[in-house]
Amino acid sequence: MLGIFSTIFALINATNSNIISNIKINNIDVAGLTKIEAEEKMQKIIDKIMEEEIVLKHGEFEKIITFKQMELSTDAQEKVYEACTIRQK
Repeated sequence: MLGIFSTIFALINATNSNIISNIKINNIDVAGLTKIEAEEKMQKIIDKIMEEEIVLKHGEFEKIITFKQMELSTDAQEKVYEACTIRQK
């Protein structure tokens, strides 16, 4: 009987492309989102961070730059992929 319920659960979840519950990427909740929704959510956050200003000072010298100007990169797409592939056991 347990095997039947396990099979039904597996079949239902095989077509469910949403990220399972309790999954976070760098403390950002992506549970219940599709891969595309999670990528969009992460990209909005990354875009906001990339525009944040950093003040560099040395003596009288002061320069304001953004993370974007520093040409930093992220592995957000890889992390979303990993979150999508995690399955409950």
